Amino acid sequence: MPDSMKTFLSLTGPALAALGISLVAIGCDNKSEEADLEGRVIGYWAPDAEAMMKEKGPEEDGIEALRTEMLAAMTFEIPEKGKIVMHMMGDSLSLSYTVKTIDEASKTLSVEITDPDGTTKSGAFVIGEDKLKLSTGGDEPDLSLLRIDEAAFKKRKVVLPNTLDLPEGPDPEEGDPTEPAPGN
Repeated sequence: MPDSMKTFLSLTGPALAALGISLVAIGCDNKSEEADLEGRVIGYWAPDAEAMMKEKGPEEDGIEALRTEMLAAMTFEIPEKGKIVMHMMGDSLSLSYTVKTIDEASKTLSVEITDPDGTTKSGAFVIGEDKLKLSTGGDEPDLSLLRIDEAAFKKRKVVLPNTLDLPEGPDPEEGDPTEPAPGN
């Protein structure tokens, strides 16, 4: 090998090696980001009331106060891949999900959601920057969620008082005799 070629390789070799390592690292970063799209949903989420109120239908105008109150008392916790816990007014509902397909371009996970009774429903998670849209299609409205921190999650998870003065339990039907309390 001529001396000029040895000199060229000795000067460019380390630069080419560094460039190759950088390209591999960039490629790995993109692959890990792509492969971990599901990991981006892990955390605490609260309904984006503003976005969801824009999506309401005209028939829902009369229940706006109730809906706003319910949204303020709702949180979602995704503690790990495959698990969702919905918290609302002191109650929790644990659901599981299985990713069926991943669409990197639209940042969408097609999922199958299973409730505690074993009933499954198809849905999708559309992942944005600190936003998450849960869609099940059909008659149910989409849930637009915003990422919140743990302190905000704990604050929202507190059982709220019955601020709407809603009756506790079922209303007795008109004309039905009211049964006396036990011991009377």
